[in-house]
Amino acid sequence: MTHTSIDPRGPSPEALLREAREARDSALADLLTGAAKGLASLAATAVRGLVQAGRSIVFGVVDARRRWIAIRELQALDDRLLKDIGISRSDIPFLIGRQLSAKRTAPAGLGEACEITAFPERQPTAPGSRALLRPAA
Repeated sequence: MTHTSIDPRGPSPEALLREAREARDSALADLLTGAAKGLASLAATAVRGLVQAGRSIVFGVVDARRRWIAIRELQALDDRLLKDIGISRSDIPFLIGRQLSAKRTAPAGLGEACEITAFPERQPTAPGSRALLRPAA
């Protein structure tokens, strides 16, 4: 109470009403401040969740595209060349999936024993392009 009256009968009704309004206003301000902070925290959490979901979708699409390109490039090789590098045509999807999975889950520097690259003199998306396995740099 902020009442400083020396009146023995107690505070006046106007003073009590003023104090009650001040207490109500203070409690309402605290409640609104807490609600605003809670909503801001909820919004930030939702945004982080949406960003993470977006990243997951993008990385999934990128991984699928890389897998498709690598499989297509290896499938374009003739059987003799595949045999020379130790791959059978039926193993190509499995090997590519395992390689990409190892790169995603391994700590930096691990799981990158080889990479699939197109011959430098050809475009990787050109018809008849060839790919080779070579040690990663």
